[in-house]
Amino acid sequence: MSKEFQFYIVPTPIGNLKDITLRAIEVLKSVDIIACEDSRITQKLLNHYEIKTKLISYHKFNERERVNLFLNFLNEGKTIALVSDAGTPLICDPGAILIEELKNNNIKRSQEIVSKAMGYARKTLSDSRLAIDDLRFQEDSDLDFLNSIENEIAQFKVISNCSVMLDLRVESEITVKIFEHILYIARECLNNIAKHSKAKNAVVEIIENDYEININISDDGIGFDVKLLDQLYGHYGLLGITERVKAIDGEIKIKSKRKSGTNINIRIPIGKGVFNENE
Repeated sequence: MSKEFQFYIVPTPIGNLKDITLRAIEVLKSVDIIACEDSRITQKLLNHYEIKTKLISYHKFNERERVNLFLNFLNEGKTIALVSDAGTPLICDPGAILIEELKNNNIKRSQEIVSKAMGYARKTLSDSRLAIDDLRFQEDSDLDFLNSIENEIAQFKVISNCSVMLDLRVESEITVKIFEHILYIARECLNNIAKHSKAKNAVVEIIENDYEININISDDGIGFDVKLLDQLYGHYGLLGITERVKAIDGEIKIKSKRKSGTNINIRIPIGKGVFNENE
């Protein structure tokens, strides 16, 4: 693979080690250095895919020291991949500081590096979403709607201490396409709550009303400024949800305020359909 970029932002699996793209694996093999939160966790991923790239830890306790080291490496022409323990780095992870230093430091082509690295991360996530979700959906396809959502909540509770209240009322049969997208939306919303919100309580409502399915997923976490959403590194989960909603002609509204939690409201039109018939 041609080393076109000096710096890569690479999303890693949240749970299953197979939830990673071939492109991400290729990058991790090709770079000179992988900057990681916990080398013990990242090493498990590298061992699984027989990747021999050098690891350098980069976490909140050494981030200032490491930033200078990584800037020197980039100046020397070395290539670096930035990963977190799970998911895409840059929201609560130390990567945000490194990116800021790259933007402000007088490194040749640093602005271009950041722009291309973020573009690569978006493309990688876009490529991986459908592939990963289709695999997961095949595993869940023998479950009914309620059991599938309850299974997502059960998996969420494994990684989070947040309490979840579920209200699901859908009487009509819905198509496989809509079923799959709703399952993805619920999963990604719960993932965002688990990783970023620091919430104690969450509510998941999926209710059918007048040929629409209304989805409300809210939490009492730290929230964020919606106006700054496009500037916040790592909010690719919300971008993925928005893409899914548009794919089934739905509408989405995101309300959030710092220290006041987040509410995601989605309206999806439904027609006649059956679970065992693909569109």
